[in-house]
Amino acid sequence: MANHEVELNETGCEQAIEAGKKLHSLIGKESVYVYMGPYKRSKETWSYIRKSFSPLQIITDREDSRLREQEFGNLTDLTKLPEVIQDRDRLGHFFLSFFM
Repeated sequence: MANHEVELNETGCEQAIEAGKKLHSLIGKESVYVYMGPYKRSKETWSYIRKSFSPLQIITDREDSRLREQEFGNLTDLTKLPEVIQDRDRLGHFFLSFFM
């Protein structure tokens, strides 16, 4: 499964709910602007966090493709370079990148 399609596990869902509660305790009744990455789990995380806020508080929630996870470890074993390049060609450079 492609990294950008990986869903939150149960622990991640619980953590997102707790994060929402903590963020709300810090923000209170202020308005919020939310920017999230393009990965499925980023959107899922926001779906749990937003439950702690009134819909009237959320001015906007937008996806921004520049907000991504760093992909350390995609190329830690140089013997797997051909396989990693095939995966990158299949998934696209955006969703699988590495530094050489």
